[in-house]
Amino acid sequence: METFSVVELRGSFFDIGHQHGTHFKDQISYSLECLDRTADIRHSKEAGEIVQKCQNYAKKYASELVEEIRGIAAGSKIDFDRVFALNCYSELWYAHDLRKRQNMNDEGCTTLAVAQKCTKGKDVYLAWNCDFYNYWEDSVILLKIFPSNRHPFLMFTYAGVVGANAGMNPNFGLVVNGIPSKGRKWGVPYSFICRKVLQQSTIGYGLEAILSADRSTGSSKHFLLTDKEGEICSVETSDKDFDVMYADKGFIGHTNNYVSLKMKLNGVEVKGASQTFIRLGRINRLLRDSAGMVDLIRIKEFLSDHVNYPYAICRHTQKEEERSHMPDFADFLGDNSKTIASFIFAIQEQKAYVAKGNPCVGSYTEYKL
Repeated sequence: METFSVVELRGSFFDIGHQHGTHFKDQISYSLECLDRTADIRHSKEAGEIVQKCQNYAKKYASELVEEIRGIAAGSKIDFDRVFALNCYSELWYAHDLRKRQNMNDEGCTTLAVAQKCTKGKDVYLAWNCDFYNYWEDSVILLKIFPSNRHPFLMFTYAGVVGANAGMNPNFGLVVNGIPSKGRKWGVPYSFICRKVLQQSTIGYGLEAILSADRSTGSSKHFLLTDKEGEICSVETSDKDFDVMYADKGFIGHTNNYVSLKMKLNGVEVKGASQTFIRLGRINRLLRDSAGMVDLIRIKEFLSDHVNYPYAICRHTQKEEERSHMPDFADFLGDNSKTIASFIFAIQEQKAYVAKGNPCVGSYTEYKL
């Protein structure tokens, strides 16, 4: 059984970065290879412009994280500009996909949150299947960070990146879905927003960290936050707008398209997300049908669901023999994306259950904040 080891980082932001860079030097080099493969940035003038403009926004939004990236660069002995570019991976990826195809492939994730009224043991759960290009799987790391004079938090990210997609602190948790949209290509890097959220002491301040950021298309996501009291905050964003939704029924499932009417009308969503609608309906049906009975076992089953395989909640790469029976547009959907990690946060218990790769074939390891 493959698992993630958790590495603890402590001290000032530079110290945390230096420990990160020293410990994961080889994996950071691999992350940079993944970035070059995903966004094709080595000789791109546009990529350089995006990274430079993102850096200006980043310094104003969270200068402490720029200092942490300097620590990562020093610890790994990799050039600061390259490490900072890695922290703009989402901005570069979205810009590359839109430039290449004028649409986005269906690589996205599935998230869910469930409050006490819908759970069997009156627990609060937040969960996420990370679907991304399969070659990124070996760059995934888990960090338990203890900043000086601040609360600790557990965080999923890619080696060399200060924050990405999922984490939990003593008060609330965060998971994220991508939503392809058109707009400004640069702004506060997505990695900075995720990290800034986890540094906050309440779900309200976490929301403020999202809404106060000058976002790009690459950092325009669906952010799902849940705290110990079962408050669930679903935030859909674009580079210029946002909408906040609440889980009146005690649960929310989300995928990679706008749900809010406001954002459907104003979010400038792009084509290429046909399969997300199937996952959206499926995860919410599973949650609705199990209302009052949701527990850890059922959430694991939800995250392993194969309806609409291979583009299911548990996403799989296409096999060669399967591709021969698929229509022409299967090429557009991509064949190298899969669920590279699966997370379940038990918010009240302060525990994370994490599976490496597809949860249908792996098993979850328990981690304690």
